[in-house]
Amino acid sequence: APYIYSTCGGLEVNVDMQVINTAGEVIEGLYAVGTDSMGVMFTNTKGYTNYGGVAQGFAFWSGRVAGAHAAGNK
Repeated sequence: APYIYSTCGGLEVNVDMQVINTAGEVIEGLYAVGTDSMGVMFTNTKGYTNYGGVAQGFAFWSGRVAGAHAAGNK
């Protein structure tokens, strides 16, 4: 059976997947996607999609969101 293992990062992001600093401000040009941003977009107490294929789906989706924003195609 295929498995995926990863860690859930602690980077806080906004809905455009831009990294937020400790003062709550966007760090321009810095994005976090996939498991590097999981668990903080919806809740800071529990990982959102930290298992199997769901984590892969989140990686694809969040990468698309960040890429579209970075390209100015929000």
